This record gives sequence, C-alpha cells and structure tokens, in this order.
Amino acid sequence: MALLPNLPEANVLSGIYRAPTLSLADALADGPHILITGEPGSGKSTALAYLALRAAQRDPEAGLAAEMLPVLVHAGDLRLDHQPRDPLSVLIDAAQLTVSGGLAARLPGYLRNHARQGRLLLLLDGLDELTTDELVPVADWVKRFIAVQQGNRVIAAGPPRGYDGMVEAGLAPVPLAPWTE
Repeated sequence: MALLPNLPEANVLSGIYRAPTLSLADALADGPHILITGEPGSGKSTALAYLALRAAQRDPEAGLAAEMLPVLVHAGDLRLDHQPRDPLSVLIDAAQLTVSGGLAARLPGYLRNHARQGRLLLLLDGLDELTTDELVPVADWVKRFIAVQQGNRVIAAGPPRGYDGMVEAGLAPVPLAPWTE
C-alpha cells in the first residue's frame, strides 16, 4: 500500500503517481458545492466549459448536471457594488452580458424559473484572477446565493491557495487532476 499526501499546491503529483480521481459528475452527485482549485493554465476554465457543454446537451456523463441549467459566468462580471436583496439578480445581470439583446430580455424569467425549481447550476469562473480584496465580496455573494437559492448548485474555479472566504461560503476545495487524453 502506498499513500499519496494531500498536496493541493502541487496537484500535478496526482498525475505522476496515478492517484485515484473523481469525475466532476461524480463529485456533483455527492452534494457539496465545489471550488475547483489549480494553478493558472491547469484547465479549470476548460473543466467548467466542458461541464456546461455536457449539461446543456443533457449528456448522461454529466450526471446530476444533465438535469440542471448551466450558467457559466466570470467573477469579474458580477456587479457587487450595490448588492440587491436577491443574489439571483446579480447572476442574471452577469449572464445578460453574454447574450444577445433579444435573449437578454427573456433571460431573467427563464433563470428565475429554473432557480425556483432548484435546477440552476452556477459555474463561476475567474476567482483566481481576483485579488484577495476583490475575492471577499464575491465570497459573501456566493454565501448569500447558496443560502437563498437552496437546491441549486455552485461550481467555481479558483486558486490553489487563498480561498478561505469561499470555504466559509460553503464551497469544498477540490484540486483539478492533470488533464489526460
């Protein structure tokens, strides 16, 4: 028997030592909100986009995500300077930045309907691009989102260290295994 120590700052070692891994779909099935951690360029954004695509296609390999509406937004698009009482409004505003004008008008009702049913999968990218001071209000918003939007899921991509606020918000840090073919 061999043991591989938990080295979140050097998760590339899991690839070298062929440590057991867990798919994103399997990780979602167990219930926690997830913070995918890794160094810049390790594939965190690619993992979120991959999961969003699989969920949108209702691919059975996406597991629980296939039953949810994926909403992929960048943390830098969240306008947190005047946080409304409803944290879903912040998400809607960020999502509207990425769609056409005609779709932007229908998006709030569509997202609110899925959120009300607990079928919203928030994929939050770019946390590793924020400073510590910028991360604090995002963590506060994520905490409020999770508290108010119960039943919906959050998967975020963040740095390998310095994510304490996200853990306090309810996200479980999970290092991203190195990509393979």
